[in-house]
Amino acid sequence: MKKVKYLAMLLAAGMFAACSDNLEDTGAGNAGGTTPATGEGYVKVAINMPTTSGGMSRADDDGTDTGNNDVIFDDGKSDEYNITGGIIAFFAGTAENTAKFKKAYDLGDLSFSNQNPADDQVSSRVATITEAPVVPTGTTLYALVILNPNQVVTIKDSQTEGDLIVGGTLLSSTSTLSDLQDNLATTVDACTKINGTGTQTSFLMTNAPLTSTNGDNVSTTEGTAITAQTLVPVKVYATRELANDANAAPDEIYVERIVAKVTLKGFDSNKQIIVDNTNSAYDGDVVTLEGWTLNVTNNYTYLVRKVSELSTWAKYTDNDNAIGDRFIGNTAVNSNATTKQYRIYWAEDPNYSSLIAGETNFTIYKESDTNIPWIENCESKESIGADNYPAYCLENTFNTDNQNRNKTTTLLLKAKYDMTGTGDQSFFVVGNIAQAYTETDFLNYVKTKVSGLSEATLTIKPDAAGGFYNKEGGTKKLSDIILNNGSAIEGDNATALNNLGQVNYYKDGVSYYYSVLIKHFGDGETPYVAGESYTEAKHLGRYGVVRNNWYEINITGISGPGLPEIEDPDPDPDDGTEGFVKCAINVLSWARRTQNVEL
Repeated sequence: MKKVKYLAMLLAAGMFAACSDNLEDTGAGNAGGTTPATGEGYVKVAINMPTTSGGMSRADDDGTDTGNNDVIFDDGKSDEYNITGGIIAFFAGTAENTAKFKKAYDLGDLSFSNQNPADDQVSSRVATITEAPVVPTGTTLYALVILNPNQVVTIKDSQTEGDLIVGGTLLSSTSTLSDLQDNLATTVDACTKINGTGTQTSFLMTNAPLTSTNGDNVSTTEGTAITAQTLVPVKVYATRELANDANAAPDEIYVERIVAKVTLKGFDSNKQIIVDNTNSAYDGDVVTLEGWTLNVTNNYTYLVRKVSELSTWAKYTDNDNAIGDRFIGNTAVNSNATTKQYRIYWAEDPNYSSLIAGETNFTIYKESDTNIPWIENCESKESIGADNYPAYCLENTFNTDNQNRNKTTTLLLKAKYDMTGTGDQSFFVVGNIAQAYTETDFLNYVKTKVSGLSEATLTIKPDAAGGFYNKEGGTKKLSDIILNNGSAIEGDNATALNNLGQVNYYKDGVSYYYSVLIKHFGDGETPYVAGESYTEAKHLGRYGVVRNNWYEINITGISGPGLPEIEDPDPDPDDGTEGFVKCAINVLSWARRTQNVEL
């Protein structure tokens, strides 16, 4: 079963105005004053930190876990909602999409307090009053909140010019929402660490797009567009006293983390899984986790999530022939609001339908890489709820034409495979035979197949690397690593060796499993029948990682050795050949999603 948790880091500006708020004055250049600078007023917002959600299906996101792929919200680790600073940027115009950038302000220190009573979609909140530009009658002022801007977003001078710099690019007086959705080349470290260094305690967050259409009601909107709201309209007060009036309800702004989260579970406290594969030569073998990491991760993102095709997505049917609830939630983020707003569960990233020309779109690890960030631990089966050793990545989504293995973020496992129960030992697998040979048995096998070596004293070169040998199109040959009485094998014997077919050499038992492609909606809402072609209506969002979602990979079984080296992902569709890992993916809110996988 696949569960999803949606780590829903929301910033609700103005939620529950009647609640007791931690109210702060962050007026730039007028701290403690009551009169703003010329041409400026005050806005009142309440910032609410969201929880995360879990459950692979979007059919129900009311926080109830019925075991039917529900969206369960989860606060996550405290570091993931720690706030080190913030920026509020204003846009002015008659509509969100055409509103132009006006000015940005530093929000100063923000002290969040736990939400009480607890709310499934908000974990903590702070209310704040800050200066804002005054706009003429008939013009709306819109707000964008950026928490933990780190080195990705800066303001040139919040007290005078208030210029906003995104990824090194200065916004101008003609910049609009679409300029916040330009390709942003950045790293996970830049989005999760202060100045991109140290520990991951500063997660970049921006406005979450919401819609006023309930996912359950999409079928009643035929012929009408379903729209999303990212920039939030705010009311400008002439003085701080007016903004601070108890009857002045703050405007609501919800934020989300710009990265996705992945965790691994399923191994025991010794980081081991016993192969349970009855009637197989591998049954009873021991697999010990040495490390795991994310592969095929995006190098580009948008500052704010792009959902411009929501109206099209929402009309797609899921496996129950219902529409809407796959892409839109059915529980309002604030049930007390006059106008209800709902979460959106998909996104378009910069290389969604085509690669960015001339750029390295993805980080894909190779066997020769020495900088692979292996995570050595994971949550064990015996300690559920313990430190879950997360990995983070940028959003990576695609249309179904690009739902391929070389563009899909994957969990890569490195393990020590013990086929004898005696500890570290190299072994070989010949062709497609589901049997592993110890080094001694393999060399005896070679003697039976190469007549010229039947009486030879064969050994494996001590410095030989593990990997694929005699692979079609490959460069590694068996004659490169097998010695006869300490000398290289040449001539007809070498030719015969290299014609034995592919041999996988697991040096010291090291085995890689890369078949865990991360699913977003997964089998629950986007089921796949072997052999069918992908369609947008049925399969869009089956795979991918979306910001502020937590994907929990639960390894439920391993059926045999993986691969002896890290192999480049092929361009084939994601639903292709089977691997050796069985798992369940839970997407956790964060939205949290769980994916069970058997390898």
